[in-house]
Amino acid sequence: MQRRFASLLPLGSGGVAVKTHNLHATLVFIGKSAPEQEKAYRAVIAELDFAAMDLTFDTFGWWKMPRVLWVGAKQTPAELIVLVDLINRRLFEATGFVAEKRLFSLHITLARKHPGLAPNWGERAPLVWRADTVALMESRSTSDGVLYRPLLSCRSTR
Repeated sequence: MQRRFASLLPLGSGGVAVKTHNLHATLVFIGKSAPEQEKAYRAVIAELDFAAMDLTFDTFGWWKMPRVLWVGAKQTPAELIVLVDLINRRLFEATGFVAEKRLFSLHITLARKHPGLAPNWGERAPLVWRADTVALMESRSTSDGVLYRPLLSCRSTR
């Protein structure tokens, strides 16, 4: 699936393409954490009860700051918003974690330092991803860019 997302990046569009193996949809951004918090985060993810769902990607977008080109959904599925709210609530209960105030918007970053506006989706068919796993990921900055490593994965129960 990651290759299919990577193929959406228009040739010659500029910016720095996200490496194919790093493409992902972030449900909740936690940030830097202490080891005891990570243990609680693992427990929250391990206990999730959620159904697999189809996520439809059908638009490009661009954020001026931080100059990010992304592929996303014109409409985020209600069941995904419920899942994100559940994760945020459980993280708060377990650790006091406070979620971002902005509304969740399903997207996958395709390129960083992108110089301009997003391309038009045009006539291409929507890309549907059957999402059945939630993962707790660690990101580390290296001389070769960001490296993402799964700490724990939880598959859908329904």
